[in-house]
Amino acid sequence: MRRWLTGSLIAATTVTVIVLLSSLGLSTQSAAQAQAAGAFPRKLWEQYQFRPDLPATEDKEWALHWLEQGYVCVLGPEYLVEHDHSKDGMLDQFQRARREWQGLAMMGLGEHYPAREMLREWWTDQDSYRSRSRARLSHRRAARLLGRYAGLRGG
Repeated sequence: MRRWLTGSLIAATTVTVIVLLSSLGLSTQSAAQAQAAGAFPRKLWEQYQFRPDLPATEDKEWALHWLEQGYVCVLGPEYLVEHDHSKDGMLDQFQRARREWQGLAMMGLGEHYPAREMLREWWTDQDSYRSRSRARLSHRRAARLLGRYAGLRGG
């Protein structure tokens, strides 16, 4: 098992948390929503770089590549970074979700997501809201669900 805490480091966005979530076997949806900042050895970047064709997910694909090579990620609470898009406007929420789910689909990680499933998720899932009613009334949550739907449909 190799660790990423040796050698000269290079900064990157969204890599560390994605690697940790993936290595713990958490869902792609969780990984897509939990983004922060990270650092990794420069030699890894020199050996394999981001795929420029992936919208908003090039870092996730890069991290998954290194997980498949046997690397693991070590996190410490002292490295936490505040990174929150939950208060962005509706259009930004939609566009971000659409880009991320398009990229995940291009990586083969986006599952079929019919309109019926999107509506079921909107009606029944509470996410991090205090109640289902609050979740249903959230215009930002609706924009994220619609973005996922659009992204997985290729739009």
